[in-house]
Amino acid sequence: MKIDIVVPFFYPIIGGAEVFTYELAKRLVKIGHIVNVHTAIYDLSGRKFLPYEKIDGIKVIRYRPFFKKYYYFWFWVPKINTTNIIFVCGYGHMCFSLAIQLYKTKFPLVAIPIGVSAPIEGPKSRWIRDQYDKY
Repeated sequence: MKIDIVVPFFYPIIGGAEVFTYELAKRLVKIGHIVNVHTAIYDLSGRKFLPYEKIDGIKVIRYRPFFKKYYYFWFWVPKINTTNIIFVCGYGHMCFSLAIQLYKTKFPLVAIPIGVSAPIEGPKSRWIRDQYDKY
């Protein structure tokens, strides 16, 4: 089975959602599935990773955000042409919401709201978070 996982950040970044998706992907590969992880090419400190790499049998595809503002507003959309199922992991990040909107009618999709509920920085931050939560 081909499985795609969309997560804002991924290993070697260490965090709750990152470790969860890394362990999930490793275990799925171990039992014979083909796993692609779609994630950001940068971490929050600006460190850049390779755009494509294989980690423990997991194909990691990293995207450059076309808009990067505050913690949640990293706009990048995964390119998934064929898959059997998509796991979208995270919460509050626009890549999470955009992936759900784009693929919810094309493929079976499991949304896993996991990760840190970090505060949004900047003007109108409470209003922005309230709007996202309504969405």
